[in-house]
Amino acid sequence: MRSASTTLGKIILVLILSSLLTAAQAPLGLPDSPEFGYGARLDIWGQQINPAVSAAAGMGLDWIAIDFDWGRYWPEANVLPDLNNLYQVMGAAQRGNLHVLMSITNAPTWASTPDGPDPNLTAGLVLSLYRLFPNTLLAVELFPGANRTSDWGTLPDPAAYATMLKATHSILQESGANVVIVAGGLTPLGFEKAVGDIDDAAFLEGLYKTGAAAFMPIISLRLLDISGDPMATPDDGENRFLRHYERLRNIMLQNKHQSGLIWITGFSWPEGRDQTGNQRMADHNEQARWLNQAYRLLRSQLYIGTAFFQQLNPPDPAERGANSAASTTEFVHSLVLPDASLHPACNVISQLTAVNANVKTVIFEGSISKKTPLKIDMKASSP
Repeated sequence: MRSASTTLGKIILVLILSSLLTAAQAPLGLPDSPEFGYGARLDIWGQQINPAVSAAAGMGLDWIAIDFDWGRYWPEANVLPDLNNLYQVMGAAQRGNLHVLMSITNAPTWASTPDGPDPNLTAGLVLSLYRLFPNTLLAVELFPGANRTSDWGTLPDPAAYATMLKATHSILQESGANVVIVAGGLTPLGFEKAVGDIDDAAFLEGLYKTGAAAFMPIISLRLLDISGDPMATPDDGENRFLRHYERLRNIMLQNKHQSGLIWITGFSWPEGRDQTGNQRMADHNEQARWLNQAYRLLRSQLYIGTAFFQQLNPPDPAERGANSAASTTEFVHSLVLPDASLHPACNVISQLTAVNANVKTVIFEGSISKKTPLKIDMKASSP
């Protein structure tokens, strides 16, 4: 009798441990996950890439986000891109048990139309990237900043963006690809805006009018130039606050899109100078406190799946301004500093992720071995 009880107890223990490990390894922040996911953006052209990926795994992050600058990788239609650095980073992410959000930016001329990036070529690119990295690439953000002329490449148009979303959704569904589309990268406009820029809330309304809710399970928001305390309430004249997501959530609810999630695919503490010319939040400890408050606020909102801090590693000084798709915001600080030391905010993130009981693989060190770069098999024509 005692032997049977002992055996039963062992079986139950194994089942409990198995369920815990399975839950810990599930991609947090996705529509089928009830838990909040932590992420950070990696500058694939920046400094300290290896230490940054190791730090992300060590902090217990669930995700890293990287940009796929289409025009930079593939400027000529008939010349296949060299994806060596992308392949190395994706391999490092897989070894660190990190899921990847890839943001497609800056469509080349050959893949653009008068209305914006070509929908079919974009869909083919996303499918090809997924086939290269099926175990790591779990989410793709399509042209963040789609409500701004500078990011969309021409005058923003919700209908054109919805057409691209639908084309990408269709090809992924037909191919059985297990990757989620993240839509919009909606960016609140400041007091100064370019001709043709559309208010992010108005752009989202336009997407709903096209019926895009059927193929955008996640709506993304970029908050790269925000100010104030994390709890500060946006006013009528200024939307660049962390809680700007509340305005977009109201629009989602008005359009009966309760099941949709919001991802904050880029945010950081206030930087630069305020209206009086005083430096804002230059102290590392003050920045860490701000980030602690911000993440606690974001994870308390059940409709926010994941938030990505911008940024994980410092940019290469020589690269600043080289990438036409890069944000105009210059980040004074990153989680991994130029000398490879860690910002105090890393400790804050480690404490926050411990609540989720994330299980990570061993942290690796040293350089990533170079391998033969994989090739994208799509052709420069509609699939």
